[in-house]
Amino acid sequence: MALASLLLAVPRSATESELGVSVGFVPTGDASVRTAGGRDFAKRSTDGRWGTYEVEAMVHKASGDAVVLLVALDVLVAPRGSNIDPASPDVSWGYLATIEHLHASMFDHGEAVNAFPALQLNLDDVLDESFSDQEDNLWPWGFRARAMLLNRHAKIVARAEAELWLEP
Repeated sequence: MALASLLLAVPRSATESELGVSVGFVPTGDASVRTAGGRDFAKRSTDGRWGTYEVEAMVHKASGDAVVLLVALDVLVAPRGSNIDPASPDVSWGYLATIEHLHASMFDHGEAVNAFPALQLNLDDVLDESFSDQEDNLWPWGFRARAMLLNRHAKIVARAEAELWLEP
């Protein structure tokens, strides 16, 4: 269903005080996360693989309104050996065409919404498909999941972000 169709199907507008959203990277299988310096880093398993992460979203503070949830996956690519400061204005996030990077769902807020996997990020596949050339000096330093709730007027009424970092 097209985004315009989803937005038109939402019956009433929602307010920020009624709604909330959260998003996060949930390791699956052998994947794991370590936290250092306030950042979550993907850890390699003992066999050298990075693993798969579910980008999980949850809508909070249910009311009678319906909203559209958009979940987008961005990546920060820079040369290996860079000193990356994500707060720097010189840093820009983009997307990789080789991965699914957008998910849209419509929710009726009359019902409770549990956490659900919106996107799947297989780091081994991403690295094999886009960063396996040893001649190329680029590395995906970070992945950012952004969740946004939109009312029927396409106004963002709630948003959340989560980041998952990689070290070469």
